[in-house]
Amino acid sequence: MFQCVIKIKNENAREILKSLEIENRGYVDSRLEGEYLIFEIKSNNFKSFYRTVDDLMNALSLAVNIMRE
Repeated sequence: MFQCVIKIKNENAREILKSLEIENRGYVDSRLEGEYLIFEIKSNNFKSFYRTVDDLMNALSLAVNIMRE
């Protein structure tokens, strides 16, 4: 099994989580803890795991950049 937990602190955590939640349903368990975004990813297949992490990081990068503007 491949798994990781990503924890990110951001003042716009709630808005970022809302923007990513629909896309990640079924692939990433996500939750909010104060100003922290917590993402948990698990997979039995490395290729699927890698693609999910990559997709999440790209979507997260876009959401954070949009919040800055």
